[in-house]
Amino acid sequence: TTAVNHERHNSNHLFAKQLKKFRCPHCEHASPTLTKLKLHVATHINIKPFMCSICGWRANLRWYIQ
Repeated sequence: TTAVNHERHNSNHLFAKQLKKFRCPHCEHASPTLTKLKLHVATHINIKPFMCSICGWRANLRWYIQ
């Protein structure tokens, strides 16, 4: 049964890898959606579209602005 569990485990990894079909052009990162890939790529190219309305601090991801 250990061989069966190992095979199932490897199968799960392959399935997860197939879901991550959007590849980053700057590194080895892969994302399951284009939207998530765009968020990741923003960390490489220093685009900071989100701004704090109180102090003006800018960030590349919305959740950094609280």
